[in-house]
Amino acid sequence: MKICEIFAKLGLNSGGMRFVSIYKDESKSKLKGVLISSTGISLLNGVLLGTILYFLSDFFAQKIFHKPELTESLRLFAMSIPFISGISVVSSLLLGFQNTKYNVYINNFFQPLTNITLIICFYYYGFRLSGVIYSFILSHIISFIIAIFYLNKLSPEIKNLDIKPIFEIKSLISYSIPLLFLGFINYFLSWTDTLMLGFLSTTTDVGIYRAASRVPFIMTLFLGATNSLYAPLVADLYNKGEMQRLANIYKSTTRWVTYAVVPVFVFILFSPKEIMMVFGKEYIETGYIVLIIFSFGQLISCIVGGAGYTLIMTGRQNIQLLISVASVVMNVALNIILIPRYGSIGAAIATSISIAFANITKVILVFSYIKAHPFNAHFFKFASFSIIAVIALLILNNYFLSFPKFSFGIKAFEVLLIFSVFFYFVKLEAEDKFIFDKIRSKLSV
Repeated sequence: MKICEIFAKLGLNSGGMRFVSIYKDESKSKLKGVLISSTGISLLNGVLLGTILYFLSDFFAQKIFHKPELTESLRLFAMSIPFISGISVVSSLLLGFQNTKYNVYINNFFQPLTNITLIICFYYYGFRLSGVIYSFILSHIISFIIAIFYLNKLSPEIKNLDIKPIFEIKSLISYSIPLLFLGFINYFLSWTDTLMLGFLSTTTDVGIYRAASRVPFIMTLFLGATNSLYAPLVADLYNKGEMQRLANIYKSTTRWVTYAVVPVFVFILFSPKEIMMVFGKEYIETGYIVLIIFSFGQLISCIVGGAGYTLIMTGRQNIQLLISVASVVMNVALNIILIPRYGSIGAAIATSISIAFANITKVILVFSYIKAHPFNAHFFKFASFSIIAVIALLILNNYFLSFPKFSFGIKAFEVLLIFSVFFYFVKLEAEDKFIFDKIRSKLSV
């Protein structure tokens, strides 16, 4: 399903966002053309892939999954592909208007709430598995209709017959296709370590690794939320030639993401065994080491900030694609070397090195192309404070505090308290205020 969704979108979720960011102030006709073509192409491609999946459902159920009873479920899920890809593309088009509010409404409110409500209704009337599937399909159809409504609200040009659309389908597709492959490669990369661990090691290692590697992704939630606003800003500012403001906003967004994720990282660093205990005692022995290693990799990804989106939104999506390909190759090679020797710990090392390589390369290239980087004096002050905080927490917990039964809560309180001291003295700069004003205006009801 996920692979079908990626191919159905054709990279138009990011491509459409960039073109909307550029044309919303330049040309209503071109804007209308981008909105119609992005939505229409993703829907048609979704219908095509959904149809293929529908007729191949029996083959997948019997030959791939070896469960003939899945045939009907796959056929039903195939019907949702156009709407899943449509929601993703239209949500990204909404972000192109630098509006995050409607995107949140659609993906985090309407779709899950509708899905849960329908599941309850179907269950009440005696539907079980089929009810879950029907709810999934209908919730995406309803959410897609709501997304179109919001798109019309933000861009009334769509319904204005006096504005003739100018379609630049060739430019849109040629820009978006590399992003299609980028999406597929990133999805493949997210499963490479697990698949290779299953092939080269034990199922126990796979279970421990999957549990430990999921926790640090909490850190990337801050980065994802920031990038949803940052990406269209990059396209807009780059198109207008406002390079200094782009560089300043890059620094500012990265700094605030770093402010958010470092305390989480420090807490993980001091409580890995307690965190893994949530999954069970058997997960602690090697799981806590995997958790720490993986957290380092995700920390680097967050500190780099929106380097990847900076490349994509400035028209260098092919460079981003090549970096991802190199990262996959490196990850596979390192997994082959490290997993037989170190198991799940080796997989964590391989993935974290690959993540670090990709992100450091992006930062270097962004600076090379547009002379922008995410670091300034504020960043290094916070880095210095964080190192001092880690040393202080080490001394405090090893020599003065010892409450095993309450260690999880106490460590959380310590981290919160010590970083609150720093944040109390943080002063907003001009670009910080600009970003916060953008967030307030786009999230205001």
